[in-house]
Amino acid sequence: GEAEMKFGRGLRDSEIRSLCWLYLDHGMEISLILMLVEYAISENKATVSFIENTALAWLGAGVTTISEAEKQIEERNKRKTAWGVVLAAFGMSYRMPSDKELEYSGTWVIQWGFKSEMLREAYNICVDKNAKISMAYINKILEKWHKSGFTTVQQVKDAEKPKESSNGFATYDKSLVEQLLNQDD
Repeated sequence: GEAEMKFGRGLRDSEIRSLCWLYLDHGMEISLILMLVEYAISENKATVSFIENTALAWLGAGVTTISEAEKQIEERNKRKTAWGVVLAAFGMSYRMPSDKELEYSGTWVIQWGFKSEMLREAYNICVDKNAKISMAYINKILEKWHKSGFTTVQQVKDAEKPKESSNGFATYDKSLVEQLLNQDD
């Protein structure tokens, strides 16, 4: 009854089966299931697959209470905000991110603290080298910069400059990006 009120309509058989599966097979509390339904509706994703995938993610993360679920939702919202920062830095118009893109943007913006100029620089390197965008490739670049402690484009450029040798002649090290792209992990 309450789930139907949240959906604003009668439940389909597949939805009833899904909600029963979460309750009976996974032991999810009814209050948590109702919160999940409400969350799905608020995200405009009130589908069986979204509800089941989100429930399994929550269960996998050990979420058993409303407050733990609220934390999960808050984290996802932070990653969605980070995704907006990434899209703006890349000069791309908004589109729904994949789960991997949400994860990447959360790592780059929230965890590593990269600002737009660094995101843009990594994007440019990726597109100049590959003629297309690759989030995995951009992640490798940003991960290398993070490990090197770089926080500005100037630091990246300084690391790529030729070094002055003791004999007065410039010695050319491979650029940071070349090392990154040619190394075997």
